[in-house]
Amino acid sequence: MLPFPFGPVNRAIASFFGLGDAADAMRALAQAGAAGTQANDRLTDILFGLGGLGDVHLTSNTVGFSGLKDCETFTIDRGVSVSPATNQLLFIRARRSITWNGTWLADGVFQPNTGNLITLGSPAQSGSGGGGGGGNSGAQPGNQGNQGNDGFGNGGGGVGYLPGTGGIGGKGGNGGLAGDPGTAGAPGAIDPFQQNTILSEFPGVLAAMSGCQPGQQGQQGQQGGRGADVGGGAGNGGNQGQGGQNGGAAGGLLILATPSLILGPFASFQAQGLDGDPAPLPNPSMDGQPAPGGGTGNGGGGGGGSGGSGAQGGSGGSVLAYYATFADGGAVFLLTGGNGGAWGAGGAGGAGDGVGTTGGAGGAGARGPAGALGFFWPKKIITA
Repeated sequence: MLPFPFGPVNRAIASFFGLGDAADAMRALAQAGAAGTQANDRLTDILFGLGGLGDVHLTSNTVGFSGLKDCETFTIDRGVSVSPATNQLLFIRARRSITWNGTWLADGVFQPNTGNLITLGSPAQSGSGGGGGGGNSGAQPGNQGNQGNDGFGNGGGGVGYLPGTGGIGGKGGNGGLAGDPGTAGAPGAIDPFQQNTILSEFPGVLAAMSGCQPGQQGQQGQQGGRGADVGGGAGNGGNQGQGGQNGGAAGGLLILATPSLILGPFASFQAQGLDGDPAPLPNPSMDGQPAPGGGTGNGGGGGGGSGGSGAQGGSGGSVLAYYATFADGGAVFLLTGGNGGAWGAGGAGGAGDGVGTTGGAGGAGARGPAGALGFFWPKKIITA
């Protein structure tokens, strides 16, 4: 075997734990191992720990139960709940067994803008279009409002996404048409192939996994189109509305690793994503400007700016389990994503001058996408 730290033990530690306190502790453990100990034996210790906390038996509710728990056995009784600290996952390793008959409460654990490296879930946004500018009844049409941008999405852990489509700006003309509202971005879906290869065959991805995906901020609207300019000028389009400020917080992440995993008939795991913020209400700056001219210019009014989109809901939490034997007595999982925030309305069109027409109203923003659904992923990794 290659000398430490270049051998398979160190590679296993780097793969499973990455960098940080847990990895340093495991490296120290490996270095302290007796000479001649096989790499597979050490890897078993790394997977299931050395039981430093002994037999852990939870009989009362516990708040802030987070981080790496290195147990000999772990038991949680019926009617007992545990909840993690904000932005913290819970990783329980037990050398002999985990018997779970209580409740894991982890709604809205991972807050937006936490800087997570790899997360489970998919970010996405929605868009909207601006109102068209008003046209002169006998002259050129007003300008079309701006089209909204497509929403986006990408996620770690093999998560796919479908982008939201921006709304189309209203067509300029007599009266100017309102911009179409944007459609909501579709929530991301877990890719089964990526689940299998990343989370199962290569559990080292847990090293970089830092939580579940909070929702994205709502996308802002688009500016309204300028009215038809007939001699005396035209009204400018209204400003875009702002999107929902904060996406919903995501549910928690629980990892269980033990040779024997038992989920009892009263076991439950609740880690729901929270709802995203709604887009703000329209404000006067979103209204199209009136055409100048004092009744003689005949220009069209500006189209209203479109409303912003709601923020995305947070992704549901996830439970990952690695074991040699597994018994499920009827555990219940509630790992739903949060709802997207409500859209904002568009601004009103500005008044035309003379025979110029009023600008079209801005399109409404789209509802924010829902958070991705969390999941339970049990995986046999060694033979009992």
